[in-house]
Amino acid sequence: MTKKHLIFLLLIMAIGILLRFYNFTTTDVITDEASLAVRSIGLIDFDSSPLQSSPWQWVNKVPTWLHLSMNDHPLGFFLTSHFFFLIFGNNIWGLRLFVILAGLLSLYLIYLIGQKLFNQETGLLSAFILSIATYHVWISRLGLQESLLIAVVLLSFYFFLLSWKKEKNLLWFFIFLGLSLFIKYSALILIPLYFVITLSQKKLLSWLKNKYFYFGLLIFFIIISPSIIYNLK
Repeated sequence: MTKKHLIFLLLIMAIGILLRFYNFTTTDVITDEASLAVRSIGLIDFDSSPLQSSPWQWVNKVPTWLHLSMNDHPLGFFLTSHFFFLIFGNNIWGLRLFVILAGLLSLYLIYLIGQKLFNQETGLLSAFILSIATYHVWISRLGLQESLLIAVVLLSFYFFLLSWKKEKNLLWFFIFLGLSLFIKYSALILIPLYFVITLSQKKLLSWLKNKYFYFGLLIFFIIISPSIIYNLK
């Protein structure tokens, strides 16, 4: 990276920081953000609703397997949020700081992916567009899953690209793919997409002969195993 490119990247990150941190504590905590926050604080699957109960309300004694997931989402986001609540307290900083950091990480990752696929200029332009994109700024300022999910999905894609030349990176690809599914089930769409790209790049046969593919696949299933056990039960 040249000095000029580094300056542009730092300016883009500064814009991203300003738009995501500015007055982020002033907006109210309502709807899904409040529901996710309450369950993250206590890691208890309960959502007060006159229309829908949660599985914890169906039993007299909560079995161990009911702690492996929430009824509507896997545990990844809740565990991350719980950790930040423990550090910063039950407040806006505990609720939203890691979401902002994930949003900023996405800016850097989209730069890395852009320059990996094309060139430095494309990476910088991609990062700039994402830094000011209204929906990404918005989702990076609220305690919802999407900002964290996007960052982890981009990590999986970045290591997916690196694995084309160094197959050892398949380990990291499968780790972040598993974590994507551990954050939100909508990441399931990644599996057929990665499969199609793998076929188009003619990598599947060589990967099937590589030990890192199987080690990575094993780690992937270990990461998502709590959700699998919960849903089977």
